[in-house]
Amino acid sequence: MTHTTSTPITPRLRRARRKTRNLILLPLATIILILILEEGIARAAITEIAEIGHKEPNAIVEEGGLAVNQSTNNIYVTDISGNRVIEYTPSGELVLMLGKNVNKTKTGTAQADICTQNEITTENVECQPGEPGSETWPKDDSWKTGGGPTWLTGSYDADTDTLYWGVGNPGPDFNGDQRKGDNLYSCSVLALNPHTGKLIWYHQMTPHNTSDWDATQTPMLVNADFQGKPRKLLLQANRNGYFFVLDRLTGDFLTGAPFIHNMTWSSGLEPKTGRPIIKEDPAPTTEGTRVCPEGAGATNWPSASYYPPTGQFLVFATEACHIFVKNEEPFALGKSFYQGTERRSPGDPSQKFLRAIDIQNGKIAWEIPNIGGGPLDSGLMTTAGGFVFYADANGAIVAADATNGKILWHAGLGANISNGPETYMLDGQQYVVVGAGDSLFAFTVTP
Repeated sequence: MTHTTSTPITPRLRRARRKTRNLILLPLATIILILILEEGIARAAITEIAEIGHKEPNAIVEEGGLAVNQSTNNIYVTDISGNRVIEYTPSGELVLMLGKNVNKTKTGTAQADICTQNEITTENVECQPGEPGSETWPKDDSWKTGGGPTWLTGSYDADTDTLYWGVGNPGPDFNGDQRKGDNLYSCSVLALNPHTGKLIWYHQMTPHNTSDWDATQTPMLVNADFQGKPRKLLLQANRNGYFFVLDRLTGDFLTGAPFIHNMTWSSGLEPKTGRPIIKEDPAPTTEGTRVCPEGAGATNWPSASYYPPTGQFLVFATEACHIFVKNEEPFALGKSFYQGTERRSPGDPSQKFLRAIDIQNGKIAWEIPNIGGGPLDSGLMTTAGGFVFYADANGAIVAADATNGKILWHAGLGANISNGPETYMLDGQQYVVVGAGDSLFAFTVTP
């Protein structure tokens, strides 16, 4: 394993322009869709799509909560208020809802129940009594407060016309006593028919999770040779500490391995199924249970990246442990329902890395250590020129060699960077742009 350090060298990028306060006046959904529309969706749709959040009074669109079906140009919106995924046509017509509260919809809307795989009205992602999968929620009413929100963006495969979406953790988060079983389809990646919502396949990364490790990290779709054969792959580094490689056509588990070194709860993955093998019961207790990784996970929502020349998956990784405690807090509408708490484990350091994972075997190929002590809210971006751009936890944008992690350039921006870098060409010049605080910074890339 190669360990690299942040040693400054001559910058290969220079700052092009800085714009400050009040730059972004349009709704976030509009801004993101303008970028998408540049790729072929009619500009006339901008106004109508931008009004979706106002037409649906309970809809809240979160940053990154959009995906586009490139065949139909339909837009998928993650609504964090209702824990649901909503599909709209480019003209703003409601087509499909998945998740909770989908009975609050317009006349004629197709509504999908993943458990029954029929187009019917349902109020929960979790399987209700009598439906396939309901045996994983054996207590009669545990599914009613079962969590499993779809709160981050999925991925769409235009070649196969398939939508892939990650599902959140079950509830209550830290007390699994009332929900014995695997709790389908929480902590899973789903392959869905984007027209009907019918379930094609699923893979559950963490059955019966009690550590807040969802599976909402954006599924990455990659076409690559895998162990000598061309495959259509789905890659995910999960909050539970494992990196997964799946066949995205069939859902078959191909390989997986830890991408953190300190993992207490599992000793490996079943070779055929990819199901975690329990080493130490991670279930919280009233006294407290030490579990690694922490509740925020070995990684979280900031986007990972794939670098085709090396066949490596690049991701932020956190080595940390927490103490998980359960309680019997009663359920109450409108309030969080955790039935427990978590806190840092005394004596266990928290360390953050950028790691490159070989997708053939899940092994760590190289890493950049000590990338800051604050939040890692930025995503990663690799480029054909061989760079990986990211923001460290100290408010600096960094360019590293995508083949080995060697730091090439960095610039402190003086504020937290909560978005992934983006690159574009304008008048023959390549730019990299990133937001920090309430400002946008653009840099030119010099050959």
